[in-house]
Amino acid sequence: SSAWKTGRGSSQMVRAIQSKVGANADGYFGPNTCKALQRYLGTEADGVISKPSQMVKELQRRLNSGTF
Repeated sequence: SSAWKTGRGSSQMVRAIQSKVGANADGYFGPNTCKALQRYLGTEADGVISKPSQMVKELQRRLNSGTF
């Protein structure tokens, strides 16, 4: 089962991330938000969350160290 949910409502958490990384803060995580987050984290900005994902690894590293 996947933890990723889709639907009609936007997310306050996604909106906060978007504001932090300079993306349009609409609350929906799509390719443009993904690219902005990738650029912010200094990883390849292709708009795709690969498996394994350098973006996710860097995001987790920064969250763990309090530097996001």
